[in-house]
Amino acid sequence: DYTQIWHRFKHYLDYARYRDRPLAPMLLTHPIRAMDDALSRFEKRQIMSRLNPKSSKTIEYAIIQENRMRLEYYKNNAAHFFISIGCLSQAILTAHAHERTISILSNHMQQLLERLKHEFYVSAQNPETHIHHLMKYLEKINAIRQIDNVIYPENQELLSIFSRVVRGYLEM
Repeated sequence: DYTQIWHRFKHYLDYARYRDRPLAPMLLTHPIRAMDDALSRFEKRQIMSRLNPKSSKTIEYAIIQENRMRLEYYKNNAAHFFISIGCLSQAILTAHAHERTISILSNHMQQLLERLKHEFYVSAQNPETHIHHLMKYLEKINAIRQIDNVIYPENQELLSIFSRVVRGYLEM
């Protein structure tokens, strides 16, 4: 539904801002209007359809299956910005308690990135520096807590929002 779409969209947008990704002016100044415009365009292009009347208090959408591939194009282009945070979030969510040290999670994240290297471009930056920046962001948004080099998931919903980006590609 619309509320869920906005909730996820907002977290992706906040992360893109944190990483200083270039964003369209409308996303920076009027993010809800930008999202509404995108949803409206998807409706007009018959990629999505609204399930209930415009007068309804809840807004729900359905993807039109025969046009799903057109939506995948947009999804793949957007996903590139969230692959690293998605892989780290997935590593945190799937790690056993004794595996949640930074070094083990870093290795797990690198393995996930390796599995995705044919789907996405993965930056060649220093993995330790990169994971440090990702951990810092996840701590900032209270998704994790770090104590003595051990990572504790604090908000599994936030971690799931980011891991959702890569899960479909990893399950293929």
